[in-house]
Amino acid sequence: MDYIKWIRSKVGHETIILNFLGACISNEKGEVLLQKRSVDEDLWGLLGGAIEIGESIEEAAIREVKEETGLDIVVDNLIGVYSKYFTEYKNGG
Repeated sequence: MDYIKWIRSKVGHETIILNFLGACISNEKGEVLLQKRSVDEDLWGLLGGAIEIGESIEEAAIREVKEETGLDIVVDNLIGVYSKYFTEYKNGG
């Protein structure tokens, strides 16, 4: 089930709180893997996405990176937790 679509069917375009993650993936040269994000006006950013119900942050990172790149990763550590961040998507989501 797509939780975001389900919650949107209940609350419409009202503001909702979601938990997201960004995965910072680097290679032995210190280069960081970025993706061009079509939902963010074609800006470059970290891979990642919404954490699903019942999923840990680590599980979500592994799943999102696999979905977006086909890569299998191991989560080494947590870099930070950020709050008071607000995004409004063009589609009203």
